[in-house]
Amino acid sequence: MKKKFIGLFILMSSLMMSENIKLDLDEAIDLAYKNNYLMKNSELDLESSDLKMKQAVKNLLPTLEYNGNYNGYDNKRSYKGILTDESFENKIYINQNIFSGGEDFSKINIAKNQKNISQYEYENLRKEIRLSTIEKYIKIIELEKQMEVYQKSLENLEGQQKKVQRKFELNLVSKNMVLPLNTKVLSTKTNILELENLIEISKIDLKNHLGIKNSDEIEVINNLNEKIERKKLDLEKDLMFARENNRDNKIAKLQNEIKVEEKNIARAEFLPKVDFTLGYSSEAPKFRDSGDEWEWQTGVKVSMNVFEFGKSVDNYKVSKNEIEKSKNLVEKTKDDIDLEVRRSYSNMMTYKNMIKTNKSAVESARENYNVESRRYELDLIDTISLIEIEEDLVEAELQLISSELNYYLSYEKYKSLVY
Repeated sequence: MKKKFIGLFILMSSLMMSENIKLDLDEAIDLAYKNNYLMKNSELDLESSDLKMKQAVKNLLPTLEYNGNYNGYDNKRSYKGILTDESFENKIYINQNIFSGGEDFSKINIAKNQKNISQYEYENLRKEIRLSTIEKYIKIIELEKQMEVYQKSLENLEGQQKKVQRKFELNLVSKNMVLPLNTKVLSTKTNILELENLIEISKIDLKNHLGIKNSDEIEVINNLNEKIERKKLDLEKDLMFARENNRDNKIAKLQNEIKVEEKNIARAEFLPKVDFTLGYSSEAPKFRDSGDEWEWQTGVKVSMNVFEFGKSVDNYKVSKNEIEKSKNLVEKTKDDIDLEVRRSYSNMMTYKNMIKTNKSAVESARENYNVESRRYELDLIDTISLIEIEEDLVEAELQLISSELNYYLSYEKYKSLVY
């Protein structure tokens, strides 16, 4: 008894903790943005790219360093009249690069371009998450609409089943008028049960995607038609805009600019590096005296690769080849974008035309079903014929649902490519 009470208490507690959540599409997308792990990682990448750019800028600033050295000698030497075999040195100095062949400025430009790439990749990820959310959202709506079709079909079939069963009991019709209808009713109930399971799985998938607890119940609101802009789309105008402004195209251009800066860095290897040093140092034979006498030091350091068997030359040639490759990728990206926009537009127009065709098919199938069902009640057609006509109506309604939802999804994919 105690175990039963505990189990009942746990069940009631879990039910009280669960929520019923109504979601429209915009709310679902906002939740996906907020809770998606890839989005969180992309935000961290954005922060890191900003820090790297700041780091590249700071490389132009002077550095303040401290060096402390101890030197031991095999033989004693004289240091300011004192014989010693060791010495201690302290040095604080500022180092400032004067000339590096433009390498530091190229690194700043690279970091800036990489930051912009991270921003475009972040925006691309938002588009991907948006489309993924829409697909999962639409899947639930499609299954629920299919459920409505089968429930309506079951209602009609059960109505006919009761009538024909009554006729059979009065010996007005034979058993072969009853059995096919009974089988069809069972088949339709099976379809409804399968749809119930698919809806439950699809809702779990959406909840996981949005970061909603599995114990919560969600209800999706079908307001997709309100989301479609009614303005006429201009394919050629959108193509021109997308070829230059699509994020993938911008990323390809930025990667090309990075290759140019990398070539400049490779060229800087041929040029001297010049650093200016300003220091304050002291030296003494004993550690306790090493901080007593300080003196200023200034200097200029020049370094340059004179000969390294052509390694820098080869690296420079490689960087030039990489620039040509990245240029080719820019053009390929434009062509790919052009193809994807055209394909998406074509799919959208196909589904739009299919909606018109399927609406006509539904109207025709429904009218045919209404006429033939009355004829069936008058025993003018057999049960098999009625079932075939009913299946035509169900199939036409399912096709209309599919074309309407696919049209909306293709519309969203088109927008994501162009804007």
